[in-house]
Amino acid sequence: MNLLKSEKPLALSGFLIKVFAFLFMTLDHIGVFLSMKGGFSEAADVLRYLGRLAFPLFVFLLAEGMRLSHRRGRYLLRTGLAWAVITLPETLLVYIPAFSSAIGYGPGNLDPHPFTDIFFLCLLLYCLTLKGWKKAFAVLPAAFFIFCFYLEYFDSGNPYLPYYLRSGYNLFGMVLALAFFAANIALDKWKHGAPRLLRNIVNIACLGFVVLVCYFAYAAVGFEGKRFMEWEIYALFSGLFLLLYSGKRGYDAPWWRVFSYSYFLLHMAVLYIIFALIP
Repeated sequence: MNLLKSEKPLALSGFLIKVFAFLFMTLDHIGVFLSMKGGFSEAADVLRYLGRLAFPLFVFLLAEGMRLSHRRGRYLLRTGLAWAVITLPETLLVYIPAFSSAIGYGPGNLDPHPFTDIFFLCLLLYCLTLKGWKKAFAVLPAAFFIFCFYLEYFDSGNPYLPYYLRSGYNLFGMVLALAFFAANIALDKWKHGAPRLLRNIVNIACLGFVVLVCYFAYAAVGFEGKRFMEWEIYALFSGLFLLLYSGKRGYDAPWWRVFSYSYFLLHMAVLYIIFALIP
């Protein structure tokens, strides 16, 4: 019996993995708001640790979508529009004096949001799916991540790129997306198709390898890099969800697609309102 061939369908479709990713992201952001209230530091830390599971799940789904989609251009366009819808209001908030003075944020201290990473990762993988010399365009989004890494750890005081427009995960996110994408492209060449469970184990191995390599790479740049990866070590627990991935898309109604791309903005707005009402 081949132990890598599951006799029963694995439990988690792409839809369910995305639901879990949304859940962990929401817990992470609740932790952020709690940490600003004071007196909830331990609870906030626990929620933020759980939040580390979200990003690898989103990156994995992105790599799967870009590998399997027959309409990659539309996929990229939808992701770009969602990024723009989030980024344009932020730009107004930090550059219009009446708004920026009211919220207390400017271009240099408003945190990056994960959709920046998701959009540029989508662009990177899209370029790699192009034919011939056009793959070279992947250098541009890769340069963006490298530049963001450089600014974060070597030149953070200079305003070459507003902080809120930078990648929050920079090299870690880029290497993770490339690992998921390349590994599954290689497994696509498996004769008669690679078993689903084998794919899942390989994806978990990619996650573990990237976390390990990035831990030492970020630690080498100094304390801030080491601290970042000490948090991201908890991302390894997302491997439990990758192990149960069925390879099926699952529920994908049009309303769910719209909701998925809107969720980040919606849940942040709701959290802002809730925590503004809490004394």
